[in-house]
Parts: sequence; structure tokens; C-alpha cells
Amino acid sequence: MTTKDYRTKGSLRIFFSYFKPHLRLFLLDMLCALLVAVIDLAFPLVSRQALYTWLPDRAYRVHRVALEIQARMERTAKPGVPCAELYRDALAMAGQEGLEDCFMGTRFQAKFVGHGVGLEINELPVLTTRSKDILQPGMTFAFEPKFVLAGIGAVGIENTFLVTDSGVEKMTLLDENIIEL
Repeated sequence: MTTKDYRTKGSLRIFFSYFKPHLRLFLLDMLCALLVAVIDLAFPLVSRQALYTWLPDRAYRVHRVALEIQARMERTAKPGVPCAELYRDALAMAGQEGLEDCFMGTRFQAKFVGHGVGLEINELPVLTTRSKDILQPGMTFAFEPKFVLAGIGAVGIENTFLVTDSGVEKMTLLDENIIEL
């Protein structure tokens, strides 16, 4: 292609001339690109609609229970409290709400409700019934009461706490409510 061809034919015409031998492939490629663009635009709208209309009341109720479990932990956790007690309290509250069968999983339930946080992501102490660890000032741990609801998915929260001299301080400073857009 010469400079003269560029001047006489125009850029768009030259562009399409490259694809002329493969016109069907070009059109299929453009159609696929358009389809992906439409899906990308529609996905947030469908997600918002799902949150408004498809999230069952049971999921909202279970989320509230997770918040209540965390609130109890915040009231009871302080230096000297056994980590096993935090797990037993969370499990008992789930049981009182009739949710023990889906607390921390279904078929394969995790037998802990939190873990230490430090240089490695998951460290001691592990908040489990078998733990011999006692809360001490300066410890940080993730507290994560979750429920797995059949046909819905996982519902719960996870926050990081610092053990102080008198209790615990939440280090995760975000809204914990389900945000409806």
C-alpha cells in the first residue's frame, strides 16, 4: 500500500479491505465483542436487581444473627478469657436460633469462628473449642461467624479485633449492614 493509496481510498476503506477475505470471521468477532460489551453493561443491573428482590428474608435474618454473635463476643472478650469460650458462645447462639446445622458450613463445618492475625494471615490463637489459648493484650484476631444456607450461599461477617487491657477494639471500621443499592 502506497501513500497515494492512503490519500485516495481513506482510512476506513483500507481498514475494511484487510478483512475482506475473512469477512465472516470479522463479523463474528465484532458480534462477540458487542455481546461481551452488553453483558458487561447488564451485569451490575442484574446484580442490583438480585439484591433487591432475590435475596431471601432468611439471608437477612442470618446476617442479623451473625452481627448479634459478634456483639456478644465484643461484650465478653477481654484479657484472660479462653479462646474456646468465644467459640462455644458463638455456637450456642447459632443453636438458639436453630442455625447450628449451617453454622460455619454445612456438610464440612469449620470448627472455629476466628483466628489470630499477624505476619502470616492465619496465626494463633484459633478460636475453637479445643484451643487452650487465653486472650492477652496486644493479640489481634479475625472473628468471622458465617452461615452457609442451601440454595443461597454463605452469609456472615468478618472483622479484625485488637485485644486491649479492658476488652477488644474493632479494627475494621466499615458498615456491616447489607447495603441495598
